[in-house]
Amino acid sequence: MDGVGAHPLVSVIIPAFNAVPTLARCLEAVLASDYQPLEVIVVDDGSRDGTARLVEQDFPGVRLLRQANQGAAGARNSGARLARGSLWYFLDSDVVVEPRTIGQLVASVRDQRVDYVSGRYSTRPMNDGLIHHYKALFDYVYYIPERFKEQVYRDNQIGGGGDFFTRAAFEALGGYDATISGAGNEREECFSRLHQLGLRSLANPLIKTRHFFPDLGSLLRNIQQRVLENMLLMRKRPLPASYINPVPILGGAVAVFLMLLALPLAWLLPEQRAVLAALALGGGVAFVIFSRHFIRHGLRKKGGWMLVRMMPLHGFFLVFSLYAGLRAVVRCHILGEVRDG
Repeated sequence: MDGVGAHPLVSVIIPAFNAVPTLARCLEAVLASDYQPLEVIVVDDGSRDGTARLVEQDFPGVRLLRQANQGAAGARNSGARLARGSLWYFLDSDVVVEPRTIGQLVASVRDQRVDYVSGRYSTRPMNDGLIHHYKALFDYVYYIPERFKEQVYRDNQIGGGGDFFTRAAFEALGGYDATISGAGNEREECFSRLHQLGLRSLANPLIKTRHFFPDLGSLLRNIQQRVLENMLLMRKRPLPASYINPVPILGGAVAVFLMLLALPLAWLLPEQRAVLAALALGGGVAFVIFSRHFIRHGLRKKGGWMLVRMMPLHGFFLVFSLYAGLRAVVRCHILGEVRDG
């Protein structure tokens, strides 16, 4: 943490668009942090609800910037231009930090002498529906390989918890690419440039935040957009290695697909019923094998009854992820779609 004191000012930069449902909880958690000194900046990115009024009335110590809608990347860049700290924490308005989160991020930068740190989402989401608990567990299981769940990993990132930069590193990067839309794709692109510049990064799964996950329809749209945008980015530059291991996701998806294909065919083709039943059984066994870490962590963190209710959703989610990947391949490599900017 070159050039940064023992207790540096941390600027928490929060882009907010129609954020009334979650912003108060986000700000309350930041202001309750056990780390000081902090400055908190909310960028109201063209909201049509009472986002700005909420900040002005309920959080007078928070700096507020209003602007026409530019998207999350543009809002983060605008907030950075106001920031005075030597460390910058870009936090989404639908995320709640724990009291120790910011202090842990500062300690990671200081002790590991890195330019960037990312943490992870807790398996306990802000909202309490089955799909929300499922997505929180999915991210924990598949975004963090088993060998790294209890230790930091250099030169990598995790998908959740925000981005924590030294000011010098973020200025060297020139900010986020504001031409990128989608669910978090600007973070992937920014991290790829950080990696190319030789800046030092750390993924620390011991640092947790809680996330407000979208409902199923929005979640599926976000997945399609994110997979497509990442594939478009990879046509321009290779993305550095990430925590995500695609093998159990793809293997589980293929296993579910075979099982779902074999079952109706066994009914339509009675002469092949034994073979197709064996194929369906094999697909089910393979699904369990590829999902074994999900099942183990689900039992430990969510309990048996919630895990039972999650398993059909898990099979659907894996197949949909495979569909999103194939759809992106077609659009990028067959239809030749390119990303603007």
